Amino acid sequence: MIYFQHTFFLLYLFSSLAGIAQVQPTPDIYGEVHEIKFGIELHDPYRGFENLEDATVQQWINGKNGQAQNILEKVPNYTAIHHELQKLTAATSVRARVPIVNQAYSYVLQSLSENDSYRILRYRDPLEEGEMIFSTQAMNQRDSVRYGVYSFYPSPDDRYLALQMDKDGDDWMEIYLFDIEAQQVTEYLDATMSFFPSWIDGESLFYTQINQTDDPNEFFSNIKVKYHQLGTDQSEDQVLLSKDSNSAIDYQAGDFPSFSVLPDGQHVQCAIARGVSPYPKSYIAPLSQVLESSTATHWQLSYDFDDKVIQDGADSSFLYMLSSQDTEAGKITRMTFTNPTEHQVVLAAPENGYLKDMKITPKTVYAEIIKNGLSTLWDVNQNQPIPLPFQGSIDLHESGSSATAYGETLLFGLSNWSHGYGIYYYDESKGQVVPTNMRPAGPYDTPENLAVEETTVTSHDGALVPVSIIYNKTTKRDGDSPAIIEVYGAYGESLAPYLSVEMLAWYNRGGILAVAHVRGGGEKGTAWHEAGKLSRKENSWKDLIAVAQYLVDEQYSTPEKLGVMGGSAGGITVGRAITEQPDLFAAAVLEFPSLNPTRLDQQTDGYLQEDEFGSPSDSAAFGYLHRMDVYHHVASGQDYPALLFTAGRDDPRIPLWEPAKVAAKFETRRANDQPTLFRVYEGGHGNSASDEEVRMLADKFAFFAWQLEANSTSQPSVPTGQE
Repeated sequence: MIYFQHTFFLLYLFSSLAGIAQVQPTPDIYGEVHEIKFGIELHDPYRGFENLEDATVQQWINGKNGQAQNILEKVPNYTAIHHELQKLTAATSVRARVPIVNQAYSYVLQSLSENDSYRILRYRDPLEEGEMIFSTQAMNQRDSVRYGVYSFYPSPDDRYLALQMDKDGDDWMEIYLFDIEAQQVTEYLDATMSFFPSWIDGESLFYTQINQTDDPNEFFSNIKVKYHQLGTDQSEDQVLLSKDSNSAIDYQAGDFPSFSVLPDGQHVQCAIARGVSPYPKSYIAPLSQVLESSTATHWQLSYDFDDKVIQDGADSSFLYMLSSQDTEAGKITRMTFTNPTEHQVVLAAPENGYLKDMKITPKTVYAEIIKNGLSTLWDVNQNQPIPLPFQGSIDLHESGSSATAYGETLLFGLSNWSHGYGIYYYDESKGQVVPTNMRPAGPYDTPENLAVEETTVTSHDGALVPVSIIYNKTTKRDGDSPAIIEVYGAYGESLAPYLSVEMLAWYNRGGILAVAHVRGGGEKGTAWHEAGKLSRKENSWKDLIAVAQYLVDEQYSTPEKLGVMGGSAGGITVGRAITEQPDLFAAAVLEFPSLNPTRLDQQTDGYLQEDEFGSPSDSAAFGYLHRMDVYHHVASGQDYPALLFTAGRDDPRIPLWEPAKVAAKFETRRANDQPTLFRVYEGGHGNSASDEEVRMLADKFAFFAWQLEANSTSQPSVPTGQE
């Protein structure tokens, strides 16, 4: 009956759209290729879609995008959903990042929904009012673009900011040097993508630059570390490290190097990231030698890739390393800058749980320990926990940045599934953690009507998969509720507890959200990641299937009302679950998804993914790349759930052709008449202006509400926090 209703509705939609969107019919094949690779027979019916310059391909993409947009906007209650999401996102008027703490100030980056801008405030006292020292609002108006601030770095004398900014959500970034006293941008450095600069003093800095070429396949072929003196032209900047350098540093083409000055001001650390591996390599050398001549620099290896260092940071005497080399639960060690061979254990592996992160201050080391999916904050020097106002997920610093803090003040982010993100201050004198106003509480930050359940599900091989289930307390657990499973499962990244106020639009319609912490993620430490990558990637989607079956068996939902969503690398997890067991799901949203990994070598940064997925040029790896390839597992004559694919027109990570060819194959091979929608957004890998981001959410929620038959009558979102 449900399929008949959907068919009738689709016929109505398509007939009403005739004359509005000229849609290029999807051919059964376009540029078809048959080949055998390492003994595996491959049939690629849409290889021609990989040529995005082809006029026919462009017409198909634009036509399908227009068709999807018109269909979604005609879904009943689309306008109501869109308006509610606008209200919810606007109500969270200020979002903030983890502060950067210097000796004199604490700096906070905030984004404002009111005018879609960013600003930076600095505080002498974290509990007093801050001073605004930078804003993108005037720049946005002047240049008619939206400047986004990815990260920022104050100079040691607090005179300048090195700002990493993008334009209109583009993944490519530039460093803007901003004079705080003069309140103006004085210069910028281009082609830096998202690598972190490091100030040497108030007049100079190190930065990392990608290869400047028109060939996207060569962007990462020879990344360079350079030295820049303020007031000089970038063309004069000295190259301190490249793959052609005669240096003691083991640096290969495709590596990601960066230099940072250590807190003693006398030494430099060179960190080398290889591909997407979470484990870098590190060297240390005297700053004076680095500035004189890179070839004469005496670099000493402080740790190698095999040491499995997850995070590092420093004070004025020691480099600290959080690693999982000897234990899955992790440990913290330290070494002096001049004797990197002797490592002293600072904090041993916890008996229950694992070490996730740390923060190094001039006074002590703070460690984040995860137990049962929730964070504990530990003072290592005092060997005692720090009491938190509620249990949840902690952010000690920005993801990917150093754990070093130059000031003693401890500020951190804290949230969970029913508490909005806030920035908290640890008052050591009172032994208390208190909220700050660095990220003001929004009106929906503490919804009282949410129920949160934490459980585990037994997967195909007996592994216990953590699952977080969130829903409105009025929702009945009678097996008839619409439910969405959110999943990722890659790169050791965790889906940590976090209240998304936009999800209230789903909970208010009787919807359930189940967050599946499948293998490949980092929710249970390093071993959990390792168990869901390369030849073991199959565990990721089999864990998802087990979670879906659990929700059905325990009467949270039914297959007719069960949806799933995942983006980027999570596309593999979602896609293979619906190709392996399509009868478990009614709908799926694949956002900017990776779906065709046997073609990684045709992507700009494909070779960077080889540590996680494998290399298409390796015979053994190609076998498990093929097993995880969604495109090659779409079967003809199979009933598939309703599908919504989203893509970024300027996405440098997942090329537009990848979700396009997979969507085309699902559409033409499925036996049933459920919709296959292909939606393209402006911007990069999910990054867009705020109004476009709200539209993405509206499209997704409307699609699920339509396909899973969510309650069309929305309950009002009741403010519960302070304005």
